[in-house]
Amino acid sequence: MRDSTYSLYTFRGVKPRAQWDPRVLDDLEGDIESKDVGEVSIVARDAVSAKKRCEEGRWVRLRHTATRALLPGELSAQARGTIVGDAAFDQAWVPLIDAIEQASGDYAIGSWVHISFLSEKHRFHPSGSPFLRVKVQKDGHGHLQVGGDSSYRYLPGAAETLVPQGWRKPTNKYQHGFTSPLPAGFTFTQALHRGLSALTSAVEYSSDDYLLIHGEAAGTMSFLDGFHPTPKGQLIYHHLPVTEEVRAALQARMDPFGGYCPKNVDLTAEDREAFITRHKTLASIHDWTDDMIQEAIVHGA
Repeated sequence: MRDSTYSLYTFRGVKPRAQWDPRVLDDLEGDIESKDVGEVSIVARDAVSAKKRCEEGRWVRLRHTATRALLPGELSAQARGTIVGDAAFDQAWVPLIDAIEQASGDYAIGSWVHISFLSEKHRFHPSGSPFLRVKVQKDGHGHLQVGGDSSYRYLPGAAETLVPQGWRKPTNKYQHGFTSPLPAGFTFTQALHRGLSALTSAVEYSSDDYLLIHGEAAGTMSFLDGFHPTPKGQLIYHHLPVTEEVRAALQARMDPFGGYCPKNVDLTAEDREAFITRHKTLASIHDWTDDMIQEAIVHGA
């Protein structure tokens, strides 16, 4: 859990490439300003461990440029206090948020957490169900996404409510859900609070839903053992803490489907350029993030 002993460290260096990219070796030599240079920020207890985590995210030739103390909302206790003090927020989610925060405190660059909300309406199947996804971008900022698949019908007024709050609405059939940037130094408590609150305006979901949770940011996910694990096929569903009587009633209605979850694969520069070329007529295509393009490719774009 983050406290005041942590700081936000910023470095300047050569941006990450895929491990198999032959240009990785070229990035290690020559004038650094001739390379694809950028900044990355990460929360850590000291500059040495911060730099190491950036290097694990495949940044190279790093130079420390800035350090600042964490803002109140970037500390675990204060972020949790904001949730507890939010009268409009369903407090049933707090135990799960606490567990994810504990597991993801030193999250890695590129790591992510994805939660699908499974109910009878969608036959307890991940496909088509509401979801929330948080990803740590290469520069240490976050990308938050909530919604459903391309056929999902959002609640009336969803865009009118969320866009003024800083969310970006889907603009074509390949974009699934509303997206929001997160500043470097964000906590998963902040991200989940913002995401779950937005879901209330966008989709029908409930703290009675079964949950399919996966991702790299929360480590081995062993903390999920305390959230009613329910195996089915290749997947394990979970549920917020309830009494055994309530759980038995829920399971009597639940018939989840097995499946698999594809690994996150970095988007190459060539893939990005090819996608933009194929879809150059789409509005603001050059502003699409790698996540948006990857999602479109997965769904056949």
